[in-house]
Amino acid sequence: MSVSNKLRSGVLFLVIGVGSALAFSPGHAGLQPARILSADTRQAVNQGVELERSRKWLDAVVHYEKSVKQYPDCGELQSGMRRAKVHFSVDRRYCDGSFHRSLLTQSRAEAMTLFDDILNRTQSHYVEPISLTSFVAHGTESLYQALDESRFLEENVPADRRDQAASVRSELSRPGEYWNRKINDRDDARRFIDQVCRLCHRELGLDAVPVVMEYVFGGCNALDDYSSLLTPGRYNDLMSNIRGEFVGLGVEIKGEPEQGLLLVNVLPGSPAAEGGLLPGEHIVSIDGRDVTNATTDEAASYLQGAAGSKVTLEVARGAGGQTRRITLVRRPVEIKSIPVAELIEQRSGVGYIQLSSFQDSTVPELD
Repeated sequence: MSVSNKLRSGVLFLVIGVGSALAFSPGHAGLQPARILSADTRQAVNQGVELERSRKWLDAVVHYEKSVKQYPDCGELQSGMRRAKVHFSVDRRYCDGSFHRSLLTQSRAEAMTLFDDILNRTQSHYVEPISLTSFVAHGTESLYQALDESRFLEENVPADRRDQAASVRSELSRPGEYWNRKINDRDDARRFIDQVCRLCHRELGLDAVPVVMEYVFGGCNALDDYSSLLTPGRYNDLMSNIRGEFVGLGVEIKGEPEQGLLLVNVLPGSPAAEGGLLPGEHIVSIDGRDVTNATTDEAASYLQGAAGSKVTLEVARGAGGQTRRITLVRRPVEIKSIPVAELIEQRSGVGYIQLSSFQDSTVPELD
């Protein structure tokens, strides 16, 4: 399949553009000047670092976002938030089957063509000018963090060479040569990425395509928080939400380490609801696969499947509670844009409408 066909099949670039591009700065605290922090600020920094050490990237992002609002002048918190967001993005991509099937299987030439296409879209359609230096620098930052991400290393680097990743990261952090390298034009960008690919292959045996993908996805970090590049799988999920219908079990899940997948919500009339699943329960196994420590995205991929296919779940109620096994059949599930609409005060005509999301059915449901 050609790159253009792959783009049409679901790699979607969302250009919303409500804010200016981030100024590129080193993505790790070691390159930040030391500051004297208040006790409360230091505690917030330490809590974030601990979440990072535990590889709880989503929790770290949430923590840093909250802390940055409280202490906006703290560079360590801002750097931590940046690190956590990049790590979360890398981890999420490598839990996404569509990323593996549609993007990592490309040839090097196709990957570079995709990079050119995404770069062209940012420069043509983004609300503010994005410099080549900034776009490429954010890709370097993404690769730098990916080389400290276990999923990336396990997928792409031979086991006997993974201990060399730290030295490659050190090389990438050299200002001017790799880190924040000045890029003059598109040919210069391609030459630079080729240079990075050669470095990674020589030192780590790392193929070019995973490296280029960090420049494709990481480059988009130069934009605002509301503009991003979607994998085919995430694009399909977005379209399902807009249409208000998807094929699955009808559950909203959240990964909780050591406990499994928390059922946050069970849609009425869905296979999950008909099978007796309840919010607050935990899925601990999917088709015999232990998911007590699976991430939300990783587990979601296990739950997906074609309409009419079966999936067997092991479900626990409460921490350490007894488990039960249940087999469900995947089918189309309708998501209501307005799940609740009721008249509270009939005499005065006051009603209540709960609008959970904007989708194709919102206006008809409202009528």
